[in-house]
Amino acid sequence: MLDSINRQRIALFFNTQELGGAERSIIEQMRQIEDEFEITFFIPFNNHLGNSSLLSSALKNNNQLNIKYYWYPHFLYSISRRFASTNVIKIMLGGLALIMAYGKLVSLKKFDIVYANGTKAGVFLIIYLFLSRYRGLLVWHFRDYPPAWRFSKWIDMLFQLKRRFKVYLIGNSISVKQEIMNVFKKADRYDYVYNPIEKQMHKKMHNRSHGKTIGVVSMFAPWKGIHNIILFAALYGERLKEMGINKIKIYGRNIYKTSGEHCFYGDQIKKLASKLGADLVSFDENKNPDEIFQEIDLLIHPSIKKEPFGRVILEAFRCGIPVLSTGLGGAGELVIPDQTGFIFNKNDLESLFLLIKKIYSSETDLGEIIRNASAFEELVTNSVGKRLKLFLKGLDFEQEIEDGKGNIVGS
Repeated sequence: MLDSINRQRIALFFNTQELGGAERSIIEQMRQIEDEFEITFFIPFNNHLGNSSLLSSALKNNNQLNIKYYWYPHFLYSISRRFASTNVIKIMLGGLALIMAYGKLVSLKKFDIVYANGTKAGVFLIIYLFLSRYRGLLVWHFRDYPPAWRFSKWIDMLFQLKRRFKVYLIGNSISVKQEIMNVFKKADRYDYVYNPIEKQMHKKMHNRSHGKTIGVVSMFAPWKGIHNIILFAALYGERLKEMGINKIKIYGRNIYKTSGEHCFYGDQIKKLASKLGADLVSFDENKNPDEIFQEIDLLIHPSIKKEPFGRVILEAFRCGIPVLSTGLGGAGELVIPDQTGFIFNKNDLESLFLLIKKIYSSETDLGEIIRNASAFEELVTNSVGKRLKLFLKGLDFEQEIEDGKGNIVGS
């Protein structure tokens, strides 16, 4: 390990105080590079957000003790990342207040790298770095596809101006990286790093039970396709019961307290399940991943829009749980049909039923698929630290991620 004098200093900004998949992933990513970098974590707060105990506890559990807090205007926090119609004047006033809040922090000029984790984390941080004449490296890590804001064009115009700092943009999948390159054309460097699974989640192979339980693990948002699974349970419930499937458990909640189409989705899908009499379906908001994957035999990943990644897919891979996915976006880089998992059409419930029937029949060699998926997850997680270190140093990562059969799925 390098001593603290020789290690580069990173100021990492979260865009939420909640502990979601993006936050779990960046904590593990930073853990894998902490031997060469000294990292300070900045968590947002305001009077409406509540406390950040889960996030700060997760950092401390990973021996990340250098934690600071910065004020984040409630209006900016509450708007969705898809806020194209939001009042521009309000956004700019909120942005000005946030820029002033940055100015009250420890001087960012003391850091070699300023790291924005998430879309909203980077927007006004970029402007502040211009104004403060920062001379280091800005890394903007996208955990979702960059939105088609008018601000995106303005930010790309900023990148074209003479600046003292370099701009590296990074996605959490090849799919996200490609979209970043389409939206922001003037950054200095682009790459992707898959989301790893934290070391605390022990590798284990699940023992299949006699009473079969299907799981869906997701934040509550319309594009996650949970309503399709409820409709599926209502239409195919009796046939699923004949196959020995006695539960479809939906784990999740609306973890990000922002505006947008997902605001009331949780209540809507619960009412839908009740109205349709989907008695196989139950909801659980309070389980952690280790508990979830002890309870289920099969994971359905039912997104109806492109997914930036699909961290829950890797968690299932580690725990020996077969995965069915629509395979849209980054999820399709993880689930290779009949090799690491199974793909179904997002709008074809009959094909989903037939695929489940096939999986539970003797004709499918689940053992080989589970072993392939486990090997793939291990390769992804073990490559993250090396890839991220090289990216931060401006170097290329030559190793390509392969699935369990040696087929290239990333480059």
